[in-house]
Amino acid sequence: MILIVGSSNTFYVQSYVELLTDNGIEVDLFDYGYNGYQNSSINTHYHNRKNESQKLVQFFSKIAAYFKISDLKPLRKLKDILFTKKKINLERSYSTSIFFWGDAAAPHFNNLKHNKLGKKILIVNTFPIDFYKHYEMNKSDINYYKSFDKVICSTSMMVDYFKKYMPNEKIELCSDFIVKNKNLSNKKNFNKISNIAFLGNVNFNQRNSDDVSGLISNIEKEFNVTVHTLGDGSGNTFKPFNYKQVKNGEMNTYLNQNFDAVLYAYNSKGSLRENISITTRFSLFEGCGLPLIVDFSKYKGIVKEFNQNYTFIDLNSINKSNIENLIHNYDQESRVNKFLSLL
Repeated sequence: MILIVGSSNTFYVQSYVELLTDNGIEVDLFDYGYNGYQNSSINTHYHNRKNESQKLVQFFSKIAAYFKISDLKPLRKLKDILFTKKKINLERSYSTSIFFWGDAAAPHFNNLKHNKLGKKILIVNTFPIDFYKHYEMNKSDINYYKSFDKVICSTSMMVDYFKKYMPNEKIELCSDFIVKNKNLSNKKNFNKISNIAFLGNVNFNQRNSDDVSGLISNIEKEFNVTVHTLGDGSGNTFKPFNYKQVKNGEMNTYLNQNFDAVLYAYNSKGSLRENISITTRFSLFEGCGLPLIVDFSKYKGIVKEFNQNYTFIDLNSINKSNIENLIHNYDQESRVNKFLSLL
């Protein structure tokens, strides 16, 4: 029996749950998301409930967005002080417990760690949560990450970072993935870049780090850009795909048929998080058969990790790019096998 602790608001958690249940593995989900995710294959689904602390966080998030505050760590600490979480007793014992993701799982780990969790695995995914230019782990950070039997990093650069703070044998490289039933190797009849898709299910008005409207406006001077958005008044948009549609390959097909490249970007001057992590919007790109436009100076971890898998185009020289041999090879199977071997 495996316990997954994470927010079902993320496609990653839904993907990991369904990967395990599809392989006949019994799963309990401790869900700290609020989108009403349902899955009849889960044995026990511990649902989170909205309370005043979530309303407070939403209020502070709006304030942070209004004043363009990117460091939300003080607000999270205030939330933890005002709304102390109680220890939670689980009904069963587990052979393995998977926590997702990184620092976001910390308060839930603290409330669950007295249970019989078996082998404890933490999927870091992105580190740190906020967009610091530099970040050194403090004693509390180090003790938290050392509490796990395995810490799974998404890039080699993230592995190198964590090796400075904890035993190397605890650290594993297994880039995050979203399982898709239909993946494309390349775009048919690729000639040149005209139409670009920006992925992310974002609302530019909610989080400053997501507001790449200025960047997109600049790119639109030479290319057509369509935004995968929740609906915030952006110019050209397309409707978000839900997890089921992504899993079935509908999003891969749509992107491949309607665009020539995908844009990966955040509203940031560069940060440790961007340099060593991957995020959902990168995983949504994988399998669509297109090249990826990124700022090589900001996203070194992604470019280094996947330069043999995908064709990358530097954001600062899109119009100078000359793609003769398009590469798109989503190594989903090898990552799935590596993930399952760690359980």
